[in-house]
Amino acid sequence: MAVNSSSRVVYAGQNMAVYNDTELTPQAVARLRERMHGQVIGPSDAAYDSARQVWNASINRFPGAIARCIDASDVVEAVNVAREAQVALAVRGGGHDVAGNGTCDGGLVLDLSGLKGIDVDPVYKIARVEAGVVWGELDAVGSCAMAASQSTAFCRSSW
Repeated sequence: MAVNSSSRVVYAGQNMAVYNDTELTPQAVARLRERMHGQVIGPSDAAYDSARQVWNASINRFPGAIARCIDASDVVEAVNVAREAQVALAVRGGGHDVAGNGTCDGGLVLDLSGLKGIDVDPVYKIARVEAGVVWGELDAVGSCAMAASQSTAFCRSSW
């Protein structure tokens, strides 16, 4: 992976991220609305101000749009539109990132907060947790005791 002189992160010959001041155009937002199943919220939408807010109130950014993904195909479409438009892409899981990395100015926020699936496998003692789940939701899984870190969760029901 390398950052080249045009502020792009390149991996295996593909542009993976763009760090610039390019803003999402209305045409890109329209393409995103056509391609996604979930909601796309733009600056002119009534829900915009509440949708752009993050847990840390000192972070006050104004993305070009917020893509509320409801499935994996929405994630793919949103990433593709951001890459095509060459804008910043911020990924928001549960929305509790204290540093404000879950939002951006002018680019696209990939909002995964609606992806709430938790699948506990008691045989292998592993939980598979989707990107929008927050700690309280994971803790509320009452079928087994969970020992969780930020990247893994293990079911201890039969230990």
